[in-house]
Parts: sequence; structure tokens; C-alpha cells
Amino acid sequence: MKTAAWVLIGAAAGLYICGSLVDVDLWWHIVVGRWILHHHSLPTVDLWNYYSSGEPWRAYSWSNEVVYAWADAAYGTTGLLTCKAALAVVLSLVLCLCFSKVAQDYIVGALLGVVATAACYAHFVLRPQTLTWVLFALAILIGENIYRNGPKAKSLAAIFAVFVVWANTHLSAIVGICFLLVWVGRYRERPFRIKPILLVLAAAFAGTLVTPYFGGEWLTLAGKVSHPLTHRNIVEFRAATFADFSAAFLILLLILLLRLVHERPAALELPVLAAGSMLAYGGLAVMKFLPFGYIVLAAMIARYWREESETIASADLPGLGDALLKLRVLLARLPTAVFALLALLVIAQKLLELNEERVRPGAFPEAAVSFLQNHDLGEKVSNVFGDGGYLIYSFSNSEGSPKHKVVVDGRTNVNSPDVVEAYQEALYGRADWSKYLEFGNDVVLWRSKWPLASILEEHPDWCRVYFDGGVSSGWSVFLHVRRVQSLKDIEPRFCRISTDGAA
Repeated sequence: MKTAAWVLIGAAAGLYICGSLVDVDLWWHIVVGRWILHHHSLPTVDLWNYYSSGEPWRAYSWSNEVVYAWADAAYGTTGLLTCKAALAVVLSLVLCLCFSKVAQDYIVGALLGVVATAACYAHFVLRPQTLTWVLFALAILIGENIYRNGPKAKSLAAIFAVFVVWANTHLSAIVGICFLLVWVGRYRERPFRIKPILLVLAAAFAGTLVTPYFGGEWLTLAGKVSHPLTHRNIVEFRAATFADFSAAFLILLLILLLRLVHERPAALELPVLAAGSMLAYGGLAVMKFLPFGYIVLAAMIARYWREESETIASADLPGLGDALLKLRVLLARLPTAVFALLALLVIAQKLLELNEERVRPGAFPEAAVSFLQNHDLGEKVSNVFGDGGYLIYSFSNSEGSPKHKVVVDGRTNVNSPDVVEAYQEALYGRADWSKYLEFGNDVVLWRSKWPLASILEEHPDWCRVYFDGGVSSGWSVFLHVRRVQSLKDIEPRFCRISTDGAA
């Protein structure tokens, strides 16, 4: 019964963070997966961006993309949402398992796992990088075994397997490798030894070479390492603030850890504390890395608990550690059936919610893109960065081949630097906003609440021919007046100007 309740709690926490489909990048991942499934090979050049077509490009997330494409083709949004829900449950259960094993306490481990899962709420989407959180937790779990028992062949093989999957999922494997080396770098009550570090490094790095590109993803990573600094307009590359509730989880976990270590400084090694703190700082500096911060801080608290829980219980001294012990005792006394019932209620409620709303309303420009397609306006649309993925999806066939290519999209290592620079000007409505539109074909798909929409609405050379939602939501389609004159099926009543260009 205890095991069943533990699993149900983990599943409930996972489904709690799983919402309807909302991620804008999901759609181009699906298209890449379609192309791979149809051609039985991986692309080596870009095919979907107008200004980067033919340039070298690696589909480093191909393993996830083929799953997304299959789910979409077989079951549509239901299949995609099922993938998302399954990933959420796997993430939560793996976190609970990892922390339970590290802490050697299934109650404290489950508590930390639920907290870390809840912290990921604002970041959780159906995207390859989400799977890396699972792989990071597994790497820590295996690393803990190596820390305790040495680099056995079975553990090294497991490390190799984790990083094979990671390298075929996302470019962030270097994060896992660096922290893993610190985690296993020193045996407790033994002198520092370099051999375990070298063996773990060899196994992990060898795993990253087992890809269709034979480790070429490292070259892609080298080209993207500066993107968090040069693409600050992208939400996930921004620094966290106190307005981001997800940052509060990181700060609270960090305060909890530092307070526990202050009470018993010998519980954790300085290199582990330093590496964990640096990863936490990295999450605050670039929001994309916050989930790694949650996981590593929770793992460090779990390790602290394994080392010090017996001492805390025998000493009976007041402090945060003693408070955590009392909470653990209280949770252990509560009937297991109560936790199981509450978890089942949460699971049932979330499944009903997900069934009612598979795609979040207003998350994607579905109606606006349909307007473009109906009027054959899909060629070289000047679009918002985040909407590029949905345009790729909408303007590609079932084989993944593009009917129309996009001007800019969510793949930061694909977009032309000139286009990106001009896009920044248009995004904020700066003086040189018109430069970005020169890359397009006199068609603009833009979010109605952003500055450029207001500029174009008042400009004599542009005409708003489509508008959905209110001023604070939805999308608008603008045409240059010369395009309006050539399209007889667009009625003049949609425009603020007459079709002869007169105001």
C-alpha cells in the first residue's frame, strides 16, 4: 500500500504541472520529425527558413521529434497531450525516486520530489529540453551510487546510456557532465582520487558521440553558447526576477540548504556546494536553466539528510534539521490511504481538465494563419519570432516539406544574424522598425498588443486586413497597400485607407 501511495503521489504531482498544449516550438519539432520519418534520414541543412535554407543544420533533438510527429499523425492533439502527460508523470516519479534513493528515505525523497516537480510548473512544456531534466536526475542517482560504491562497470554503462539519450535529445549534456564530475569526485572519508572522475568523464563523453552526427552536436553547442546573452528578448533566456514565482522555489530551496549546512557544515563537501550554487545562479541568470537548479538543490538536501538524519534524531537539538525530522515523523503517522485518495482525486481532476482543453485558446495564431492560407499570402510572411514554429507547421505538408518558408523562427542557431538584428528593431517599435519588413513580402503577421501593430495601423502604406481578439490579445495581418490593390478578394472595408493609397 505504501508503494502504491508513493507512486500515486508522484503521478499526481506530475499531472498537476501538466497543462494543455501551449509551447510555440512544439510545431517545428513535429515538422522535423515528419521529414525524418518520411525520408528515413536526418537533415544536414536547413529546409524551412527562407534566409538560411541550405545552410548546415543538425536536428539534434531528432529522437523526440519523431515521437512527436508520430503522435500527431496518429492521434492529433490527443496524442501530443498524452505524450506531455506521460512525460510529466515520468519526470515526477524519477525525481521522487532519485531523491528517495539519495536520502535513503522514501518520505523525505517524495517530499523533495513533489516540491521540485511543482517548481517546474511554469517551465513544463512538451519539448525535448524537458526530457533532459529526467536525464539529469538519473545522472545524479547513478552518480550517487558511484560516490558510494566506486565506478563499477554497471554504473559506468548506465552513465553511458543516459548520455546517449541526452545527446540525441538536447545540446545541454555538458551541464549534466560537469555537475556529475563534481558529484562523484570525492569519496567520503577517503582521499581525493582522479580515476573515478576520468572514468565517469570517459563514459559520459563517449555517450555524447553516439549520435547520427557522431558528436557533431558539440560544434552546434559551440555556436550557440552565446545565445542566452544575444537573445534576451526570448523569455526563457531572460534573467529571473521576484515577479517570477518559479524563482521563489529556487531561492527557498537554496535558503533551506544553506541553513541546514550552517547547522552541520561537514554534511556536504565544498565542491558540491559550490557547483550547486553556481548552477542555481545560472538558473537565476537564464530562466531556461532554473529546473536544473531545483533538481540539484533538492538532491543536495537529500544527500544532507542521508548523512545527518540519524545525528539529528539522536542529538534532539532545536533547528531546521529537527523541524524537518518532526515533519517527516508527522507524515509517517498519517494514514497511507489518505494520501492515496487525495492523489487519486488530483489525478482524476487533472485528466478531466486536460480532456476538456487540449490546446490553450489563443496560444497559437490558428485563425490568422488560416486567413493567410485562404488568400495565398504565405510566402515570406514577416512574423513574430515565437510564431515561426507554427508557421513552419502550417506551411509544410505531411512529409515535412515546406510549401512556404519562414523569415524567422524559434531555432536560434538558424536565423540569419541580419534578420535577427532587424527583428529586434521591429519587436520594440524602434526607429528602424521597417528594416525587418524589407525581408518579407509585404505581409505581416503580428501580435495585436505589440508596438509594431499600432505603428502599422496608423501608417499610410500599410493596411490591417485581418484582426482577431481584442487589442490586448490575438493577432493582426497587415498588407502593404500595393498588395491590397492586387488582391480583389480582400474587401476595402477591412482597411483604414482606400485601395488607391489615399488616406
